Amino acid sequence: MLVQLSECYEIVTEESAAEGDAEERGFVRERELVSVREAISALAECSELSSWPINGPDQMSGHEWASTEPRQDMHTGAYESRSVHVARADGTPLTGWQLYRLFKSARLVKK
Repeated sequence: MLVQLSECYEIVTEESAAEGDAEERGFVRERELVSVREAISALAECSELSSWPINGPDQMSGHEWASTEPRQDMHTGAYESRSVHVARADGTPLTGWQLYRLFKSARLVKK
């Protein structure tokens, strides 16, 4: 089974943070068809979910995503974070249950 995966990035510098914005935003990959295994691997790099707490699939709409902790570039001082969004192969949202199972497989939810 294939799913659609989009991975976004955001770079925040000291200057852009002072303005309350990001220096740069974009896609690492956009609407790429990947295996469920590859989607789980991308989600496993993340550490937080767009909604919290999630105690079960009935609390999910299918529009949630996962994000990484910001990582600092030691050369520039800028922080980069990434967000991973997963949908069905045709681009429609997964059900709450399907997305919950992906998050659980990636160890983003415990229950």
